[in-house]
Amino acid sequence: MILQLTIISKLLNNTISLLLSGYVAFVLSVMATFFYGGQTLELWAYLLIIFLLLCMHHYLSIRVKFDVDLILFITETGFSSSQSLDKATEELDQALIGLKLIPLAKVGRSWQLRLKGCLKLFKLQILLLILQYLILIVFIGFLCNQ
Repeated sequence: MILQLTIISKLLNNTISLLLSGYVAFVLSVMATFFYGGQTLELWAYLLIIFLLLCMHHYLSIRVKFDVDLILFITETGFSSSQSLDKATEELDQALIGLKLIPLAKVGRSWQLRLKGCLKLFKLQILLLILQYLILIVFIGFLCNQ
């Protein structure tokens, strides 16, 4: 299980690269609006959409990075037996509950479910990045047809 946690944490650590790419898409989108010129309702709607997508992307990146740090903490403490991992997981859950970072309903989940949730957030982040670039491409296509 420790090896699986380590592998997932290494994969999820790419969240920073995805976030930086999202910022590149945002900057390119804003630059494209400067070339468009004028102040139309469509332009303001476009700016609002790309800003909201960036905010959601940034939030997901924070969540994924937090998960990575928690997984790394668990793996770096050197738990070798499942009993030690179970105890560490229980302590982690209690700490997260005390800080109101997880609801009571999520306490006691297996690491398989936790990792599945982490990967789901990571895939959602990738989807948001793709959406950011698709919107940029559509907007540039719109500018070229003008």
